[in-house]
Amino acid sequence: MKKALLFDVETTGLNHKLDQIIEFGGILLDENMNVIEEISTFVKCDDPLPAKIIEITNITDDMLLDGINEEELANKLNQLVDEETVLIAYNVQFDIGFFISLLERFNLKFKNNMVIDCMVVYKDRHPYPHRLLNDIEKYKLDGVNSHRALDDALATLELYKKMDAEDAIRPFYENRISYHSKYGLNGYKLPYVTYFPYVYKNHY
Repeated sequence: MKKALLFDVETTGLNHKLDQIIEFGGILLDENMNVIEEISTFVKCDDPLPAKIIEITNITDDMLLDGINEEELANKLNQLVDEETVLIAYNVQFDIGFFISLLERFNLKFKNNMVIDCMVVYKDRHPYPHRLLNDIEKYKLDGVNSHRALDDALATLELYKKMDAEDAIRPFYENRISYHSKYGLNGYKLPYVTYFPYVYKNHY
């Protein structure tokens, strides 16, 4: 596997065009999935956090005061991720929208990176529900689903390793993203990604 960035974001809301990243957690991995670097940072926000976001994440406005600004995060990601870096996340369609929007705000170009969605893999192998918490319980992972960025990224890494060990994730799941047929596809539509309605395949 080429170098990979497995990442998670916490945000002020669900709209990647209007809302902001407030916390970024990432794990840079080498071709053997060994950790090169961990990134965990709060990101300063323009407006006070919605009460619902504080309730879900336990992140407060005061905590963000110690964070970096959006431009610093954008430059960090632009330097960290080259054209060969694979981007991995749980529900990558959500996270990648905020990733790309952040770069665009500072005139930085997204590098058309290959993506892998661990949620798509889990959906193919296990019936509903499909939250990260369910995956942690199913595979008895050491990680926790805390709605904090680095915690969720670390849990997703453990999930990736478990699922890859039972049946190789690559190359089948590269650039494949599913969506719920009832709600359709939201967020960025990348021209090189195959999007398809979710159907449980009951492989396991």
